[in-house]
Amino acid sequence: MVTLLYCTANKEEFEGAIIKNIKDFCPFPIVSVSQKPLDFGENICVGDIGHSYFSQFRQIQIGLRAIETPFVLVAEADTLYSPDYYNIPEDKKNCQRYDNVWILYNNGRKFFFKRQSHCAQLVNKDAWLERIDYLMEKGWDSVRVNNRTGKQLHAKYSDGWTGAPIISLKTKNAVTRKTWVKRDVEPVNKLPYWGTVKNVLTLLTHD
Repeated sequence: MVTLLYCTANKEEFEGAIIKNIKDFCPFPIVSVSQKPLDFGENICVGDIGHSYFSQFRQIQIGLRAIETPFVLVAEADTLYSPDYYNIPEDKKNCQRYDNVWILYNNGRKFFFKRQSHCAQLVNKDAWLERIDYLMEKGWDSVRVNNRTGKQLHAKYSDGWTGAPIISLKTKNAVTRKTWVKRDVEPVNKLPYWGTVKNVLTLLTHD
């Protein structure tokens, strides 16, 4: 029914810790699409195609074409997923997002509340693939993916599910460090399940 899709440009030094975190808790089959070979689920290595929004969605497209289940749970190489992330809704819809995502910036000392993100969502595979195929039909090298087009490539989402926090790590290796956060929620230096920023940074050094 569900496959976890993991896409990576293999830029983060802590990626081994992210993969271990997913392996420890994910109960679903895994398809990984990477730019370097990975021993992680069914791996598809696309080679060094660059680090951009276009290559990100091209890798998603390749992964979706390889997946046979009707739904896809998304995972990314710069995100720590709590065990609750895998308690997906029974009533599955076109796209549902996890409702407790926090941001930790590189060298940051506090967590910022984002609420929802494309790094934590459950998506109808065929509907998402149809959308990506339509917007990228001109081919790998000929489509210019800007911020507006990048947003269009994400599936439109509805109500989702929640649980212990998910942490999205914004580092110098990200396509962009800019992201929207809820300014009406005070940043915190400790999160349920994860503990302090120091705890999280320590976890990332052990893979």
